[in-house]
Amino acid sequence: MKKYTLTNEVKRPMGVFAYRIQALKDFSDVKAGDYGGYVSTEANLSQEGDCWIYNDAMSLENGRVEQNAKLYNNARIYGNAAIGDNARMYDNSEAFESAIIFDDAKLYSNSRAYGRCEVFGNAEMTDVSKASQQAWVGRDVVLKGEAKVTEKVSKTPIVVSGLYYNVTIMDNHLSVDCVTRTREEWMEISNRELLLFDGKPAVRFFNEYREMLNTIAKLHQSNTSNL
Repeated sequence: MKKYTLTNEVKRPMGVFAYRIQALKDFSDVKAGDYGGYVSTEANLSQEGDCWIYNDAMSLENGRVEQNAKLYNNARIYGNAAIGDNARMYDNSEAFESAIIFDDAKLYSNSRAYGRCEVFGNAEMTDVSKASQQAWVGRDVVLKGEAKVTEKVSKTPIVVSGLYYNVTIMDNHLSVDCVTRTREEWMEISNRELLLFDGKPAVRFFNEYREMLNTIAKLHQSNTSNL
């Protein structure tokens, strides 16, 4: 027996038709007759397990909610993204493109997971933090504030904010204004390359903060090299 059906209550976010779901039987904390969030088709929410979409949360396009994963509030998953195991998404968080959220990972606030990133373990994302490209966010990592992760983080990254550019220091890389390179590459970058990067502001920034960022990054990364 199916655990839910699509109702005639329709919205059209992002130009895609979305139908409110209604439970057909009791499972987890859901009772038969309860209304849930929205899906484009039944392929967006598995009929198996205790997975569910609550409130006005949505699973659209080729997004998949599986196993015991749950979406709350106004969370959205779309594109080719997937959430499974016991993972949770809350508030206005989003997962899209080919992001995968699994294990006991949680997304809150206005956090975003996209690209080919993986968020897993007991990792948490909140505020306006972002995991993108090939980010690997696991264990007990917490992404918060304006953290922008594009590579592996096996421990909570350091975010240097309040400067002309926000800098996120990961296990082996630094993200400066969404551009990611290794620490060594950033420290060896020439003024000519910086001019191409963002003109004179980039040159001034690195002339002033290069050594400080190098010191912080070396210390942080020396403590993650064996993780």
